[in-house]
Amino acid sequence: MEGRVTFFDCLHDMGDPVSAASHVLQSLKKDGSWMIVEPFANDRLEDNLNAIGRMFLFGIDNVSVAAARRWRRKGRWRSALRQARRG
Repeated sequence: MEGRVTFFDCLHDMGDPVSAASHVLQSLKKDGSWMIVEPFANDRLEDNLNAIGRMFLFGIDNVSVAAARRWRRKGRWRSALRQARRG
């Protein structure tokens, strides 16, 4: 049993956030707490293009591209393609 659980900017990325939430709630002690920090975003891209929104979009793009380049350089993409072909 856990006394405290924290989620920072991740629940929205999970494949099954409802199951993740159920698991956390089942794992908490009776007096435990779960802190969830999620970014606020509007439904339309145009509504998110303020100073903070632009900073987040810039950061996400840079981190994602850098990670993809490292992944590709290490040859991991080849094994991923082989696995995908095998089904």
